[in-house]
Amino acid sequence: MCIICKCNGDYQKLRGHRELYCSGCSGLTQIPYIEGLQILDCDNCTGLTEIPYIEGLQILYCDGCTLLTEIPHIEGLQVLCCSHCPGLTQIPHVEGLKKLVCQCCLGLTQIPHIEGLQELACNSCPLLTEVPHIKSLQELYCWNCPKITRIPRIEGLQHLDCDRCPILTEMPYIEGLRELDCTNCPELTQIPHIEGLQKLRCDNCPGLTEVPHVEGLKKLFCRDCPYLVSGPPRALEQVNLQENFQRVKKRLRGIICTLQVFCEEQRFPIHEFPDSLQVGTLKTLEQVFGTTVVQRCMIQQ
Repeated sequence: MCIICKCNGDYQKLRGHRELYCSGCSGLTQIPYIEGLQILDCDNCTGLTEIPYIEGLQILYCDGCTLLTEIPHIEGLQVLCCSHCPGLTQIPHVEGLKKLVCQCCLGLTQIPHIEGLQELACNSCPLLTEVPHIKSLQELYCWNCPKITRIPRIEGLQHLDCDRCPILTEMPYIEGLRELDCTNCPELTQIPHIEGLQKLRCDNCPGLTEVPHVEGLKKLFCRDCPYLVSGPPRALEQVNLQENFQRVKKRLRGIICTLQVFCEEQRFPIHEFPDSLQVGTLKTLEQVFGTTVVQRCMIQQ
């Protein structure tokens, strides 16, 4: 039994509390209004259906409150952790919020643009289609979001984890980025050269042929990238280059054949088709036909 339940409805006993911890209480159904409360921890209170507006509240933990459908707009709130709340469909737009953790919220469809937000963890939200461009953001965790197609270019972002985003096709150049985890992103074909990058994890990215050679990179993981043929020595030590070269050559031949069909369909002068493409690279193909056309042909292979 938590401290609230022990009051038996006499909430005057709670006056003067600045912090209130009642996590894991399955019998708790409501939170009383406590003037002056600054920290509220009601994690895993599975019977809780509502949280009141508490003026002056700064930190709210309500992870695992499975019956919770709404969080009030509490001015002055700085930290909000509301993960594993399947009934939540939206997050309040609280100016001044510094940290938002809303992972595994199955009904969440969007994240508000909260200026000043520094840390955002919205991973494992299956209905989330985009991440807002918040200039102040320093840490972003959006892994295992199957509908996210792009990551915004947020200058100043230092840590990005977009692991297991299956339809993510492009990684932006983010100046100042220190750590990047983009493993298990099958549609990702390129990672930009980001000076100052210290940790890069891109395991199991079958679309990658090249890993950037960043001076000062301290940790690099790029296993199970079957087409990787170019990158720092440490990266190439992890792969069988001979097998990868054969895969790339076979893939290029397939792409070239597809492009030839494309040329005929679009009435592109076939005599202008460069012979050098027979031993060309993806970059050469993109220079001749354009990135969009080549990527479309790669998908067809």
